[in-house]
Amino acid sequence: MPKYIPFLKAKANEFGAIKALGNTQKELIAPFFDLPLKKDMTGAVLKKVIDGAARKFALNMKGIPEYFVDDYDIPDNLIINGKQGYDYFAECMLAESLNFNPVVGLDRTAARQSCVFGAAIRKTAKNRRIALRVTADDLNDYRLVRSEILDLIRQGEGIYDRWVLVIDNRVCLNVNAATRATQISNFCSAAYADYAYEGIVITGSSLPPVIGDILATNNEIHFPRNEISIYNLATKSILGAKVFFGDYTVVSPDYSDSDIEPQNMLNVTAPKVLYSYDHNHYIVRGGSLKSHARGFKQYNDIAARIVAQPFFRHNFSVGDLFLADKALGNGSTVMPGSILKPTINSHITYMVSIL
Repeated sequence: MPKYIPFLKAKANEFGAIKALGNTQKELIAPFFDLPLKKDMTGAVLKKVIDGAARKFALNMKGIPEYFVDDYDIPDNLIINGKQGYDYFAECMLAESLNFNPVVGLDRTAARQSCVFGAAIRKTAKNRRIALRVTADDLNDYRLVRSEILDLIRQGEGIYDRWVLVIDNRVCLNVNAATRATQISNFCSAAYADYAYEGIVITGSSLPPVIGDILATNNEIHFPRNEISIYNLATKSILGAKVFFGDYTVVSPDYSDSDIEPQNMLNVTAPKVLYSYDHNHYIVRGGSLKSHARGFKQYNDIAARIVAQPFFRHNFSVGDLFLADKALGNGSTVMPGSILKPTINSHITYMVSIL
């Protein structure tokens, strides 16, 4: 198992951030990808998403020893060519000569669960490793979900012998860290008594899907990362199992593509940049891209503010070099989308260095 598990959407910026990592960093992570949900998702739309994602995995994941892929956000009832969507994804990955670690979770349809044990996914699961993903709603009482979990493990006998338990806190901004850590500890201890999981991953994010919920325009904040507090408290009392840290980098797990019409986007979009240090996100937010005097050049101003901070990591990663370059006003115009690749890259490089 790796040092760190970044949780990412299977989208262009996230793939670009991974591709730009150094070889050492690539060897120390096991990314966990979620296929992205699109507005008004249909089987035809999902097919395009999966076709594109499979190609991006082929182009960008060289040097990454292994990774997980889930369809957590995708409705289980979407069918592609008569197959469940996750099954179709496995076929696309096989066509690209790729393998991945599959994921099961609780409260998913029987068709979604069973396809993980079917032919297409068996062929892709070369590492015989599989993740069982549970969320906060599942943590209240292990006994309520015990039979479902053990049934999944039984179905995997002879197919998967490396089970990883993923505790996904999702957005944990207003969660009491001590209370949640106790829930996690109790759940994991009971689960580990039933089955010797290869590892336990604890992940989450303090970032809400709408940044305006925590930061007004033309402001900055040093924002505590509650997911780190939860992890540190939980690991103190989980005995026997290997526990690994995961997070959603600088993107909220509940973020989705905006429903705003493209022609109105500039009216409501304000630049924001997140930079991680210690147990915090340093977040700087500008004003409306359309009405602010500096427009898109606000990204350069924000980069200059970040670079001037005592915790800025000079020459540390491709992402840090990007921010330093933009602080000087160099290169092409920074866009709301193009800032994600370097800041995700910077975050992953930093987390690998401290774990």
